Amino acid sequence: MIKEFIRKVGRGRTLAKDLSNEEAEEAMRRILRGEASGEELGAFLMAMRFKGSSIEELTAFARAVKRHSGELKPGVEGSVSMSGAYDGKARTLHLGTLSALIACGAGARVVRHGSRGIPPKKGVGTMDVLEALGVDTSMSPEKAGDALKKTGFAFISTSAFNPELENLLMLSDKLGVRTIFHTLAPMINPANAPSQVLGVAHWPFAKKLAEVLKNLGIERALVFQGIEGADELPMRETLRMVELLGGETRTVTLSPADLGISLDKEELKTEEAVNAEAAAEKTIAVLRGEEKGAARSAAVLNASLAIYLSGRAGGFEEAVSMAEASLDSGAAHGKLRELLGS
Repeated sequence: MIKEFIRKVGRGRTLAKDLSNEEAEEAMRRILRGEASGEELGAFLMAMRFKGSSIEELTAFARAVKRHSGELKPGVEGSVSMSGAYDGKARTLHLGTLSALIACGAGARVVRHGSRGIPPKKGVGTMDVLEALGVDTSMSPEKAGDALKKTGFAFISTSAFNPELENLLMLSDKLGVRTIFHTLAPMINPANAPSQVLGVAHWPFAKKLAEVLKNLGIERALVFQGIEGADELPMRETLRMVELLGGETRTVTLSPADLGISLDKEELKTEEAVNAEAAAEKTIAVLRGEEKGAARSAAVLNASLAIYLSGRAGGFEEAVSMAEASLDSGAAHGKLRELLGS
């Protein structure tokens, strides 16, 4: 199947319907079981990049990866999957971890997952910052599930729930380009959370991936072109997102200024972008109320997405207010102390 697919792409055929759901799932299962040779796998990944993936193919690939993955247990209702780009951020401040803690302080339950040093970007990611903060990132799916239930926050490394996926992600270092696994990994959702925040590298992908999330059973989602492809909103006067709600998708726009948020994108281009320890220090400064600038504003805006999707807020304006209260009351900082066991 994989060889025939490669041959067809090589002949320049359009393959939007060449792989059925069953064929796509079986191809991915074989890859995850290590049944494809290195040459076949490399050719398959480059062929998929050349051809592009349909909604149906992406759905089938993602289902196969999910079935091959461990899951957080016990499950926690009402949680939100909020995982950034697997290759991290290399130019702007990492805010995902901070945003998640703020959302948890407002009552949301957030799950993040990821790896360290995924090529080609190899930027600062969630795992790097959590370790710099002193948080255990080596939890099994079972322990991560317990942490989610107890504190409202959990991180699970890719190596813990799907080591094969992590190895496949590393292939982009040899190929020199991002692969389909960079698209699939943030969508896997090992906690089976009903809601999801998803950042994509390019706006045209937002609608497509929102449809994939719907096919995977996600009830509520916000999908947008994130900073460096991460799950963080860009600093713009008007923001576009695709919202999935009630089985339907629609494009929504937000104005940070209308929500009382002023963002200075230049202020976020600092040394924290490429330094996990400095990013951790900035995270603590915001949580303690010592940082009132762009980092706090951007984190509040991003935390509001998870709060809104959790159902704790009826709209974005209320969600922003709850995020600010989470910081001002010390609740967000308290979540970090819980994770550290202090």
